[in-house]
Amino acid sequence: IPILPGTDGAVLVAMINVILNDLDIYDAPYIKTKTNGSYLIGPDQLYVRDPETNKPMIWDPEAKAAKAFNDPTIKDYALEGEFEVNGVKCHPSFELIKEHVKTYTPEFAEEVSTVPAKTIRRIAKEFAEAAQVGSTIMLDGVELPFRPVGTAIFRGGQGHTNSLHSVYATHIIGQILGAGDVPGSTIALCPSRCLGDPNTGRPEVACFADPDGMLVPGLWSTLQARTAEDYVPRHAAPTVPCVGTGLQELFTQGMASVFHSSKDRHELWDKLGVKFNPEMMLSWGTNNIHGLGNPESVAEAVAEIPFTVCWDLYPTELSEGFADIVLPGCHHLEHTASCGDAYDLYFNAPIAYEDWTIHGTQPVIEPQFERRFIADVLFDIADELGMRDDYNETLNMRFDIKDKYAIKKGEKLNITEISDRVFKCNHGDDKGMDWFKENGFIRWPKKPEEAYWRPFLDVRVPIYLHDLAKEGPTIIELAESRDVHADWQQYTPFVSWFPTPVQKVPDDEFDLICYSYRTTLHTGGQTHQIPYLVEASHMNPHIYNIVINRDTGKAKGFADGDIVTIESNYGRTTSGPIILSDCVHPKCIGIASTAGHWVKGQPIAYKQGVHFNTLMELDLEHSDPVCLSIETSAKVKVYKNGGAA
Repeated sequence: IPILPGTDGAVLVAMINVILNDLDIYDAPYIKTKTNGSYLIGPDQLYVRDPETNKPMIWDPEAKAAKAFNDPTIKDYALEGEFEVNGVKCHPSFELIKEHVKTYTPEFAEEVSTVPAKTIRRIAKEFAEAAQVGSTIMLDGVELPFRPVGTAIFRGGQGHTNSLHSVYATHIIGQILGAGDVPGSTIALCPSRCLGDPNTGRPEVACFADPDGMLVPGLWSTLQARTAEDYVPRHAAPTVPCVGTGLQELFTQGMASVFHSSKDRHELWDKLGVKFNPEMMLSWGTNNIHGLGNPESVAEAVAEIPFTVCWDLYPTELSEGFADIVLPGCHHLEHTASCGDAYDLYFNAPIAYEDWTIHGTQPVIEPQFERRFIADVLFDIADELGMRDDYNETLNMRFDIKDKYAIKKGEKLNITEISDRVFKCNHGDDKGMDWFKENGFIRWPKKPEEAYWRPFLDVRVPIYLHDLAKEGPTIIELAESRDVHADWQQYTPFVSWFPTPVQKVPDDEFDLICYSYRTTLHTGGQTHQIPYLVEASHMNPHIYNIVINRDTGKAKGFADGDIVTIESNYGRTTSGPIILSDCVHPKCIGIASTAGHWVKGQPIAYKQGVHFNTLMELDLEHSDPVCLSIETSAKVKVYKNGGAA
């Protein structure tokens, strides 16, 4: 369905409105017990809490009383109604959400997205009815909810200043129908529950509930808590002055930050009290000059770092332009035998009901010339710094190495020896690295309660964004007290849509929205040095050309092969050949992948395609003020600047 970049959330919230308020379709038992939809919300937008246990409270309509959400005497959960608890009038969050989304009509969403209102109503109805709320299915003798609908969002919808709410809208539309991690529905990219190898019960991974009953993900390779007993909240209370250049002591909801390299970094650092100045950068397999965002902003930030070491397969815009030392890295076919990828299952897992498979990696060939795998070198660095014992303890935690297999103080093991212990710890003494070298991988059947775990675990997810109501006022107060301003209205607990900076630019001169999109042939900007992929890319007219809607292009006088310049409303430009296509929205212009390398050390990739990131802005205004995602579209005009290519 053709849609303008950055408006996915508007359409999704309008669909939620139609599903809840027009169709009255939702999975009430699921919302009551698997979300915070039944939690009572006071006039301050915070949970109403039990004065004795501090637990969020629900209203039990059979008992006609408020109870802590985990009270074993609960008979039912109210999803609507006004109640008075501890002298405070309150409502279940589900009722408040239903009322809030009424403002997001399909007509409103059509105005901002160009998706026709009748289409929004149609797909909302089709989606809700297809969910078959209340249906079940038998799987190997286990009865499970059956919800044959799914939602997913990736960078195209996420890469905007309204990222958090757009992503939440994507998830909430499934949650209100009970469609998450059950047969037929969206399944998490990383398995959330594993009961372990039948012979050892390891590795064991499972979600658990935080003190408010909210889901804490089951994590595989991590330094964070794996069990409720050692749980520590990921987000500390917001505070200033900030310590790190990413400013995440203030922006506590942000998973990553652009403020290390943004054009307003020094202004923000000064206002927020940052005293840290990076003295060295060690880069392995990254190319932030070309791939992070606007190369001018990133280059200025990197140039301020006194000493830079790059570890690369071949020269990049970063290493060729800024590195003091460039070290030769290993190709993955030369990597030391290890378990490093075996348990890192994000994007790398047996999906849904497929068997568990754990594999070891080993080199196809020995490292050539003076190349070394960086994981091996990190041990040398740890030894030189006198921190091997600390490093060992970190590895024990990351891979959950326990008992006799744990790395002890004073031990100096290499990555293959550590991997041998990890494999034996998880699969038995007879399943070490030598066994994996010989057999490749171990495999065992997945159980229904692992693949479709949600009905089996007493955890909830927030359809009401309580964290934003709780932390937002403090974040806003601290920021404003330091003269830092942003779109603070996004700190609302109600799933919403907010216009991006692109949507605020008038259409008179800058009349198109430029976006980048991924292709099936490339991984960002990292694969354009591979000859056969470049050859294949030239067989597809979209990959190395700018793409514009056919009617829009003709109206502007363009023909296939014309060399054009795209100019943003900030005066940033990029150029390349253009083609006319029916695959692009009439108000948009597209650039594929992260192409357009200019480093001469990559002769295959050199000047192949068009570099989109040049058009981007890196600053607070172009970042989601909650999760800090950066805006990946630009308002532009396009004009011809020469003859045909």
